[in-house]
Amino acid sequence: MDELPSNGGGGVRWDGANLRWVKDSRVKKNVDAKAKPLSGSEYTVWPVVHTTLVQNKLQSVECDKADRTIRNGEAVMLDIRTKRAFDKGHVEGAISVPLFRPVEGRTKFDNLKRLAMAGFAMEATERDPDFVQKVLDKGIQKEDKLIVCCDIGGTLETIVRRPGRDREFADKDRAFGRESRSLKACFELQQAGFTNVLHLKDGYNMWLHLGYPVQL
Repeated sequence: MDELPSNGGGGVRWDGANLRWVKDSRVKKNVDAKAKPLSGSEYTVWPVVHTTLVQNKLQSVECDKADRTIRNGEAVMLDIRTKRAFDKGHVEGAISVPLFRPVEGRTKFDNLKRLAMAGFAMEATERDPDFVQKVLDKGIQKEDKLIVCCDIGGTLETIVRRPGRDREFADKDRAFGRESRSLKACFELQQAGFTNVLHLKDGYNMWLHLGYPVQL
């Protein structure tokens, strides 16, 4: 997919004020599938990732089901958070392969990015172009069942369901769900030919909150 089709009903645009992608009938130009940041390698933009994962019917699993599946030896938990986050705590038995790596470039922008993130006591990161190969290097096969985990999980759902109510409605604030690193990793793995990829709903934060086994 080189572009995200507008389907004749307008296109999509990046809403910088609210840091989200939105559908906009006034936009006529299709979205390019790839973006090249000033730091790091190019990547597929979120609307394309979301559309592809929905078409591929990616399944999300709740923490309880994920825990049972891992305990039964039926799946591997793949933690794609940074090494720093993984070392602070992770799902018991999880394998760490970060989707993002520390910024390696030495351009002016790379250095500014490091400086800016240091001001927030955070590590400057960029996409790791070798992510898929590093997954394979862990001995994981493309047919293995993987449950992919990040901090927040994200969602592909665009419909809001209020607790205790039967009514459902489309939420304009998440026309493309809610993006996350784990969903982006699922996309990368599927594109590389992995055939049994699942997504941990609500991520490690929910896993920790519910008291499932962790390693610190």
